[in-house]
Amino acid sequence: MPNSWITGKKGALAPLLAVLVLVAVYGFFQFTFVECKRGFGKCRPFSAGHIFALNNSNPINPTDNSVSGGDEEAKKRNRQLIVEKYNGRVVWVFLVAVSALLSVATFFATYRLIYVSSSFRNESAATRSTVFMGFSLLLGSLLFIFPRSYTPVMKDILEATIAKDGQFGIPIVFETMNIINSLTYAAAFMLVFASCAIVLPRKSVAKADIKDDGAELNETDNLPEDASPETVNKLATISEQMRDLRLVLYFGTFLLIIGVLRMSAVTQWTLAFISPENVEAARSFYITLASVAGGFNSLILAAVYLPAAYILQKRAKLFAKELPPVEQKEMLESKELTFSLKESLPRIIAILGPLLVGPIGELFKKLPM
Repeated sequence: MPNSWITGKKGALAPLLAVLVLVAVYGFFQFTFVECKRGFGKCRPFSAGHIFALNNSNPINPTDNSVSGGDEEAKKRNRQLIVEKYNGRVVWVFLVAVSALLSVATFFATYRLIYVSSSFRNESAATRSTVFMGFSLLLGSLLFIFPRSYTPVMKDILEATIAKDGQFGIPIVFETMNIINSLTYAAAFMLVFASCAIVLPRKSVAKADIKDDGAELNETDNLPEDASPETVNKLATISEQMRDLRLVLYFGTFLLIIGVLRMSAVTQWTLAFISPENVEAARSFYITLASVAGGFNSLILAAVYLPAAYILQKRAKLFAKELPPVEQKEMLESKELTFSLKESLPRIIAILGPLLVGPIGELFKKLPM
């Protein structure tokens, strides 16, 4: 966000713009895949008549969940099945819209984090941020072109279920998922590059420019009285880098959690298009898919955050050695650069987030209410 928005009156428009963007994006996906008012959605619009007053032209055959003929009793039994098909579409549309918005927000946030980081080879901040964004989009485009490289089974599943049902499904469901997945992974690549950029020693650490009276220091409250101004400045800079790194972690957590939820939602949706005798087997397979996806995403978060956090913490301890031994711990604690289970618990939960919403969520569904 430009500084003029932060220091001036323009910042007052930020909440309004955020709501307008949210409404516009969600409205677009609603019009496209629920009301089907966009031609490229290639789906049929929601019809309340299919739920509250089934007509003779659109019953469901309970033997294979396909559109065909049936008696009045069969139509009554299968209203719930039609509801499940519509429910699946509505939930999927919501999560697709959230994924798109969160991916775009991640690009903006990480662009700014890379912009304020140090240079790799004396390039300008704008060049550095733009190159990393372009490279992330390129990697996302490659995943879009070769979808089986990251989702080898979903294409077959979706084309055999949701895409195949011309009445209640969406023919381009896999193509839409591929676009959103590619955008999500492109944003995830941007998070990886931001983590790398954050670890770079910043100018105030590499070449500290400190006044003798310490007038240019920031965040010096509650620090040891005999602390060296130069050391305080170095540790303050590392503390700022750690905050940036935590922001990367939290964006990544939300991004990948929504990804797991979106995959779980679409697999749950497919159950309404599968023969009843095969539902339990499919559900068991989907739990395995969610577990693997959640575990892999948690490993990605750990790989993005832990090495960078370890380097920054070790760097802080190295600089703290410039202080008297009795002051080192107090200085590190004042800058939140020490490790403790209480302080690290939110980060641990964030890393495990994608894993927890996968298999753990399925286990909770099985508990008696």
